Amino acid sequence: MPGIELLVLYSTSTQSIANGSLGDVLFHGTQINQGFSFTYATASTTIPRSADYMISFNGWVDKSGGAAQTVEVVLFKDNVQVTGCDTERTINSTTETGHFGFTCSIPLILNEVIRLGAGSSLGDSQFARIGNLITAPTTVSLEIEQLD
Repeated sequence: MPGIELLVLYSTSTQSIANGSLGDVLFHGTQINQGFSFTYATASTTIPRSADYMISFNGWVDKSGGAAQTVEVVLFKDNVQVTGCDTERTINSTTETGHFGFTCSIPLILNEVIRLGAGSSLGDSQFARIGNLITAPTTVSLEIEQLD
């Protein structure tokens, strides 16, 4: 059915994305400052059918000192970076709250693996440094919605 919201995740922790589920969708999260991934389970009910999906990712980072820092998060589909599904933000000041996020529409097929991680221009070690910027509870949200 069109417009079904398959998955919504929120975290107010500096250390982890909370595991959550809606319907039969499964999510597996690790520490945000190490990147995280989610995989559709093998059950046929996980994705009703192959279709186009809208994916929205948003995050906020509170920075309390140090040099300028660039945060880049990219969506990967089967370990290939998806063009247009990425966000980059440079946080310059010693005390600044920075928002980063993207919304994109991509086709997904049953059991396909998609992942959020560092963009190729920064590398995984740079993405890991996101955790060093967080000094207060930070919200990260991820939404997946089936389109018509």
